[in-house]
Amino acid sequence: MILLLGAAMAGQVEIVVEQTINAPASAVMATLGDFGTWKEWSAWNQVVFPECVWTYEGEAGTVGHAVSWEGPKCKTGSMAATAISDSSFAYDLFFGKSDANWPSTLTVAEADGVSTVAWTMTGELGFFMSLFSGAMEKAITLDYTVGLAGLKARVETEQVEAAAAAAVEAATEAVDDAVEEADEAVEGAVDEAAAPVEEAADSE
Repeated sequence: MILLLGAAMAGQVEIVVEQTINAPASAVMATLGDFGTWKEWSAWNQVVFPECVWTYEGEAGTVGHAVSWEGPKCKTGSMAATAISDSSFAYDLFFGKSDANWPSTLTVAEADGVSTVAWTMTGELGFFMSLFSGAMEKAITLDYTVGLAGLKARVETEQVEAAAAAAVEAATEAVDDAVEEADEAVEGAVDEAAAPVEEAADSE
């Protein structure tokens, strides 16, 4: 399910995009909190911008974790984590060399193992830029929609791979246990068969 909401009035812009992901909130948050993964699943990815250079600061999943980018096509910008909890990831977004901040938040609500991710961005536009707010909303909404689809694919694939790995590990352990039991059974049978022979030899 994707919910799109945009509003621009008196120079203010608010954009919200939602996406459901078949994974627990913890798995979603682990990916969101690491800017190093964003170039793999977001709309601003390394396929679209192969020439872009990303520079990271701080520890993933902590306040202060940041990324900046620069390139002939991706231009310049930066994001820095400002607040993190078990269900939300807030960051400041800057485009180009401007000091204008676009506070953004990703919140995750889980129910029955399914997470709903809401991506929100707010900001103030000057009078001139407010004339183009509609086009700006559409562009960012599209980027967020593409990004959340990429996030969904990445996290759900990781969940499938983790489940498959766990199944293989469990099957391997079961086979190992069965082999060990078989070896013990064979050793016991050999010992049992050899006992009368040893007793006969001792009696001689």
